[in-house]
Amino acid sequence: MTSCDNTKKLKVEDISEDIDPHLLLSIEKLQEIQDNLEKINEEANDKVLEVEQKYNVIRKPVYDNRNEIIKSIPDFWLTALGESVRELKMTSCDNTKKLKVEDISEDIDPHLLLSIEKLQEIQDNLEKINEEANDKVLEVEQKYNVIRKPVYDNRNEIIKSIPDFWLTAFLSHPALGELLNDEDQKIFKYLDSLEVEDNKDIKSGYAITLNFKPNPYFEDTKLTKTYTFLDEGATKITATPIKWKEGKSIANGVDHEKKGNKRAFVDVSPSVTFHYKFQIADLIKEDLWPNPLTYFNNEVPDDVEPIGEPFEDDDENDSEDDDNEEEDE
Repeated sequence: MTSCDNTKKLKVEDISEDIDPHLLLSIEKLQEIQDNLEKINEEANDKVLEVEQKYNVIRKPVYDNRNEIIKSIPDFWLTALGESVRELKMTSCDNTKKLKVEDISEDIDPHLLLSIEKLQEIQDNLEKINEEANDKVLEVEQKYNVIRKPVYDNRNEIIKSIPDFWLTAFLSHPALGELLNDEDQKIFKYLDSLEVEDNKDIKSGYAITLNFKPNPYFEDTKLTKTYTFLDEGATKITATPIKWKEGKSIANGVDHEKKGNKRAFVDVSPSVTFHYKFQIADLIKEDLWPNPLTYFNNEVPDDVEPIGEPFEDDDENDSEDDDNEEEDE
């Protein structure tokens, strides 16, 4: 690790008495904010759990009724399971569509036909219940995103007073730290704040923004990468084009060296232009962003592991990534 790792010594309980009292105060305030965020998150999780439990109770008699009807349909589960194996992309609800009333022969047992019609009605009802449950969960998540926003903003302001905070947090992360080469670390010394923001409806995507101080590498001070989840399951990725200062572009290879196959975290190649691979973005959003102080203090959770070499120069892998990425605008 580089000399920047020395900032990991800034854990509150380990700080010497002669440290800058303003820095010590900032770290103490940051811990208070993280404790507050933890309480907010616990409360949000409890509210989501309440919604899920409520709708589990609502679903229970519907599932019971469905099971009773299914008993009257010969080989229903054998057929459904067989179709699930052959058509892995179908959901459990879709399997019943194999028994659509309009596709059934006229000479079918009328009692069986009636059972299938009732079963379809139940599935339609379950779909409505599930949609309502999802909407209620979304309402809770949106409410607590609004509650968290000023807390995150306050946290970012305090972090700005702690030297090399984000660089240290990234380097301490077992997965993200592996992706920062020497030149990335020089650039990240100018990282002033990091923001992760869900789209308003949450489920359609999110954006990650890095705010930099004026630096000798590029003109931009705000670089944003947006992930949009499309209906067909793909992810559309757009990013701020980086306006490199003369002679500083990672692509020109003049001042920026690579170690082995490790690409720069901030890169301008078509498939990686400030486009962290989706797995990396997910780690930032779900792991680093909620509590960066954990990694700043080098307190790595046991369940966080390195993710290998996602940036290996593999033409085949790059072409697959390009299918889901949009050219920088």
